Amino acid sequence: MFLRLYSTTFTFLFLGIFLANVLIFHQPLLGGILLGTALLFYGKLLAHRLSPKHLWLGIFFLLSSLVCVGSFAYYLLPFTSEVALAVFLFCLPLWLWFGSHGHPQEKESSPTQQKLPMWFWIATAFVALGCVAGFFLLVTHTTTEAIRTPWDQIPSAFFLIIFLSFLLLSGLLFLGQGRSVTHLLTSGMLFLFLTIALIIYPLGYGFDTFIHQATEQHIATFGSITPQPLYYTGQYVLVLLTHHLFFLPVIWADKLLVPLLAALLLPLAWYHAALRLLHDKRIATASLIGLFLLPLSSWIVTTPQGLANLFVLLTILASAPLLIAREGPRPFQLLLPTLATLLIHPLAGIPLLLYLAFLLSRPSEVQKQQERFARIFSVIIFVLTCLALPLSFLLNALVAHQTIAFSWDRLWHLEGMETLVSFFSFHRIFTPLLDGVYSFGSALPLIFCAIALVAWWIGKRSLDGRLRPLGLISMALFLNYVFLSTVVEFTFLIEYERANYADRLLPLLLFFLTPFVIAGLGMAMAKAKTWPISLRALFLIFLCGLALSNLYLTYPRDDACITAVSLVASDAGDDSYLVLANQSVSAAAIRLLGFEEHYFGSQYRYPIPTGGTLYHFFLAMNENPSQETALQSASLVRGLCATDLSCTQDRVIHVYFIVNTYWWDSARIIETAKGTANKWMSAGNGKNYIFRYDLE
Repeated sequence: MFLRLYSTTFTFLFLGIFLANVLIFHQPLLGGILLGTALLFYGKLLAHRLSPKHLWLGIFFLLSSLVCVGSFAYYLLPFTSEVALAVFLFCLPLWLWFGSHGHPQEKESSPTQQKLPMWFWIATAFVALGCVAGFFLLVTHTTTEAIRTPWDQIPSAFFLIIFLSFLLLSGLLFLGQGRSVTHLLTSGMLFLFLTIALIIYPLGYGFDTFIHQATEQHIATFGSITPQPLYYTGQYVLVLLTHHLFFLPVIWADKLLVPLLAALLLPLAWYHAALRLLHDKRIATASLIGLFLLPLSSWIVTTPQGLANLFVLLTILASAPLLIAREGPRPFQLLLPTLATLLIHPLAGIPLLLYLAFLLSRPSEVQKQQERFARIFSVIIFVLTCLALPLSFLLNALVAHQTIAFSWDRLWHLEGMETLVSFFSFHRIFTPLLDGVYSFGSALPLIFCAIALVAWWIGKRSLDGRLRPLGLISMALFLNYVFLSTVVEFTFLIEYERANYADRLLPLLLFFLTPFVIAGLGMAMAKAKTWPISLRALFLIFLCGLALSNLYLTYPRDDACITAVSLVASDAGDDSYLVLANQSVSAAAIRLLGFEEHYFGSQYRYPIPTGGTLYHFFLAMNENPSQETALQSASLVRGLCATDLSCTQDRVIHVYFIVNTYWWDSARIIETAKGTANKWMSAGNGKNYIFRYDLE
């Protein structure tokens, strides 16, 4: 009764200020405060029914309800500020009713207060200072230039600061003390990991984000867009509600949506699931280190796929207490975030909907006399899940009058699965540090799966039956990936984008394995606590190395060019050589080799500046790769070296010609050069081709 009275009183007060800002003041600062207040208060109210003490769950369901109601309104009416206000006012009494009626589904004891030692607060201050320093370095190195990778812009001190800060944070998490503080630090560190592109590229990053931001801006101005999109409305609705009701700019509401939600909700959701899986608060806190081993690239920018992936993982983590102890949200309640995910992006929503069907068909969810029917229904759902995504693409192609071809021969040869094969490849960058990063980073998905498999094997009696729906949906997603990668050919897409849809399933597969990974990490953490302190330190350093490798590989790299430069230097050995390449490769050469001992008189070993004579030889090689052009370029630098007394280079005997596959007409250039060069090789998984012309 008190909760109902308190909630009603607060709502009247909130509505008075909220409506005054909507109708009169239009202040973004006040709007931001009201938005945060609404999420905290009504999220807490919803969490009271779903899972007390877990605020994140209430906020997640609040956002899901806004997505569902807002999308329904968007399909029926122009989404103006009046419609946005109506959506919010419609949801408000629903939140009040749900949160203040009935009884909590899960009871927890109040946390016991403990006095934390001084060293804990000193370590906390250093972690916070490291995060602030990391943000400062990013803010002071923003650029409006069209750079290919943010890592060229960020100083190397950033990695040292982040490594030391994360190592210290890992130590705090491993000890498991001061959980509220360490959870806050984890959110701050994760936000730093996810906002590098947002800060370094103030004009925006990625192609899709510009398209979606332009669409949201158009709908905010005119209320609709033609043709009306059937997908992505969930993201548009959240951005437009934030803009119309709280007066935050569309661009910033879009930019911050996914990185901020991921940083705030994922650590809390992970801990909530870990607590039920591991039954130990300290071990559950230590397992939070594994959060940084997830495929983070989904959440570095706001896209419908990224937002939907976030909703998928949050729903999976929300279902863990139900699977383990029949606590938390019930399957019919999980239908709300599942429908929201479908409205954001069906590629993520369809597997989640089928996972919900698995939950509903569990024997524990039906009466005893219906258990046989439930098992049969589970088999049907599994078969349907294995075919769901190819069938949905086929149906969509028929509706949109697009062409999809089927090539069954590719299935037997497993053609088209380059992304999966790359996990088993050892990448040589020819620099020890990057070799280590790629060794760790490329193996991360395999490490993820291995941890899940070991956890299942060790705890199969307790985990297999309870987490079986997650294992089945993971197997089905893998079969979907194989089928979409090999048999289905999206002929309406250009060739290098045809694997895009299938590759999006791999992060989803890892997300469905996450509860197994939490269990596996928990077992490892419990075991590590019995080790000597030196082994524990090495274990944490190893995990930090994995996390930083994951961070580096999350963002685009220019390593294909670095690999090419290293490979050329390795191949030439002690012989004097010259390279004909584009500006990106030349920049990589300067970064890797420096300037010393690489000049032939006034000419650098690579064609810089781009207006110089050597660069014209590179352009001539693009027109017609030939031994004659290579010899002419060598004659140029030989002449420069002969007239410059400071030149100490030996006579050039190798000319290397590097072709990037993104270069115009690269296929013709590569095939022609193969017939004229003395030797050729590829670098960066086929992104660069290197041709050697021997002059002596």
